[in-house]
Amino acid sequence: MKRKLQFIICTCLIFFFTNSLIAQGSYNVVSKENNSNDFWRKVFVGGGIGAQFGDITLLEISPKVGYRITDRWLAGLGLSYSYYKNTFYKPVYETHLFGASIFSQYLIFTNIFAQVEYGQISYEQVYNIYPLETRRISVPQFLVGGGYRQPLGGGSAIYISLLFDVIGDKNSPYTDPIIDFGFQIGL
Repeated sequence: MKRKLQFIICTCLIFFFTNSLIAQGSYNVVSKENNSNDFWRKVFVGGGIGAQFGDITLLEISPKVGYRITDRWLAGLGLSYSYYKNTFYKPVYETHLFGASIFSQYLIFTNIFAQVEYGQISYEQVYNIYPLETRRISVPQFLVGGGYRQPLGGGSAIYISLLFDVIGDKNSPYTDPIIDFGFQIGL
């Protein structure tokens, strides 16, 4: 099992870095033909969705809008909504998580990026189990990490990132690392 995991990790790293090195110099996030001052050519929308079903149910949607500041640097705003239900609690615990964030990504190589993101998450925290009592709290997050981005053409891409919360608030509903998978569509 350990050898299989090592093989998969090595194969992925070789693929990612080889793809980055081959494409280096031949691909820019914003092509030179489109490098005008046209605001809308640099705007993108995207985000992600997620779902988990079972004793713990989680449904998530997280739209984002951003702007390509340069060929390698982009920044934007994100919103998130999650429905969470846990049937281990009696009565059943349900909450709605709401969040907002501001993020920035910088392409280190053609497909490899560094990312920082600051956000706030609001949710109903359980503070008494018997009887079940909750209170709405807001939790700050400062995420730092990086990821891989695969261009699809026309300013669009899919991405996966691995992020760590450097604040590490004890009330955060998430644990490190946070894996984010999503898409971007150029306008």
